[in-house]
Amino acid sequence: MIALHWRSSSFFYSLIGFFLGASICLLLQGGQYRGLGQRMLIYHRRFIGKVLDLNNKTLAGEISKKVRILCWILTGRQFHWKRAIHVKTTWGRRCDKLIFMSSENNTMFPAIDLGVKEGRNHLWAKTKKALRYVYDNYINDYDWFLKADDDTYVIMENLKFMLLSKDPKVPINYGFEFSVKLKYKQNPVLSGGAGYVLSKAALFKFVTEALGKSSKCSTREKGSEDVELARCLKNVGVIRGDSRDEGGKQRFIPVSIDSAFIPQDKQGYWFIKRSKYPFSRNHISNLTIAIHYVNGGMMHALEHLLYQARIYGNEIPISSPEEATKLLEKAREDSEKSSGSEDPMKNLTALLDLPTLNDSKSPKTKLIS
Repeated sequence: MIALHWRSSSFFYSLIGFFLGASICLLLQGGQYRGLGQRMLIYHRRFIGKVLDLNNKTLAGEISKKVRILCWILTGRQFHWKRAIHVKTTWGRRCDKLIFMSSENNTMFPAIDLGVKEGRNHLWAKTKKALRYVYDNYINDYDWFLKADDDTYVIMENLKFMLLSKDPKVPINYGFEFSVKLKYKQNPVLSGGAGYVLSKAALFKFVTEALGKSSKCSTREKGSEDVELARCLKNVGVIRGDSRDEGGKQRFIPVSIDSAFIPQDKQGYWFIKRSKYPFSRNHISNLTIAIHYVNGGMMHALEHLLYQARIYGNEIPISSPEEATKLLEKAREDSEKSSGSEDPMKNLTALLDLPTLNDSKSPKTKLIS
């Protein structure tokens, strides 16, 4: 029989983690809270980080050892303590290496000053310098290189699972594929906001064969990051992988999670129309990898829901009525143990003198139907 284990300490720590995350979100909304943010980051390293890593002897943990991923995050100095801090203290911890590409150095993240102006008009220049930096410093240390925005949430275990069967020596990249019309022709692109991952070979070919060569890749500073990168990679023979699951469902989500299920703006419908593959609430994979437009509070909420919250009994199969009876009895015991310390039902002896509706001595009660 499968035993059910209740760990009161884990429940206690999960509550601490949840409320700490919410506190970080509320407190780090402006530059005036930078000092507080630094103190919380130190606290997170010392306490919460250990809590979330207590049980790493899992299949996901074994897969993680086999697939080495460097994550580089596009951000800006004005977003270090508003957005980047939340990536750092949530999903970014599960990257094998985490770097923030910015316009200001900050050793606590770490953030790298790429020497590029801030603003959407300079994202392409920033991306080129970021990929060059990653290549120069880490090409031999990791198998895959994930780019994400500072408002992207990534489920690293699912990404590593997808890449487990892939060869990083093949020049390939993965992400959410859609098309844009350029010069009267539809061009396939991987969404930058949803995140994309390049193999070691793809990064090598981009830097050594495309970067700086105007015939292969735009040398301009301005340009749409994902559109320009797609063009460069295509010109040097990097292929696009199919990131969907075996059922044809999308694993990279380029819109907010609520818009993915119920389109709420033009952007949601824009991606639905231009996605290479069907994209709707019925086409979102159970093995989702990345979600765009996730604010700091939602990142911490997702951490709680994905890694700490549990649906009691949902994972326990029942093979016979006898086993069901035994498991229900064990569940009652677990339910009692998990009750609040001041719950009157926790001490049944305090209720023995109370009449019940089935007690012959209880007063007549008129029930309203």
